[in-house]
Amino acid sequence: MSERLSLPDWPRRMDADLAARYLSVSKTTFLNRVAKKAYPSPLREGKRVLWDRRLLDRFVDAQFGITGNAASDTWDDIWAGSN
Repeated sequence: MSERLSLPDWPRRMDADLAARYLSVSKTTFLNRVAKKAYPSPLREGKRVLWDRRLLDRFVDAQFGITGNAASDTWDDIWAGSN
């Protein structure tokens, strides 16, 4: 957690350790769900296996039924949707 507090933002490309933390699950759970196609698939770059933060965000958006481009929503848009 202290590592997260020191990062200015989550990186766009994440290894399994960081992607699991980003989704608030253990690395074992994360990799099991990736293997079962329940989580987004990674990109392989040489020996590195990486997940895209935006794909993870879209996955979570879908879980919560968020549609459209939530990143461009204003606070008024968000507030209107919660009422």
